[in-house]
Amino acid sequence: MDRIQIGNESDFCVVLDNPRFNDEGWVEYYDLHLRSDAMNATIKVENSAYAVSVWDFFKELDDNWSGWDGQKSWRALEDEFRLEATMSKTGHINLCFRFNLYDYQWLAIANICIESG
Repeated sequence: MDRIQIGNESDFCVVLDNPRFNDEGWVEYYDLHLRSDAMNATIKVENSAYAVSVWDFFKELDDNWSGWDGQKSWRALEDEFRLEATMSKTGHINLCFRFNLYDYQWLAIANICIESG
């Protein structure tokens, strides 16, 4: 993983980048950015080897591009980042990103609607 961008930089986007690898090649941390004209937020997210990675969650969404019922969710082990996905009947995926830092001293929530597939 070098960089994942969801949304478009001229309007609003969420970016995962700057991975930091351990000696075994595992991504230990990455940066998560919320970028818009109104605000910018950046947090460092731990990518625990003991939990499902956010990349696996995105792969699950991609594997189910034709739709699913209800909400799919993922969170980082320390809860600094949560991601929820729902699928509309028209094939749009709503992604809700929740960033928090220092045990909810601040919280940012961003919603992005994207096409399935």
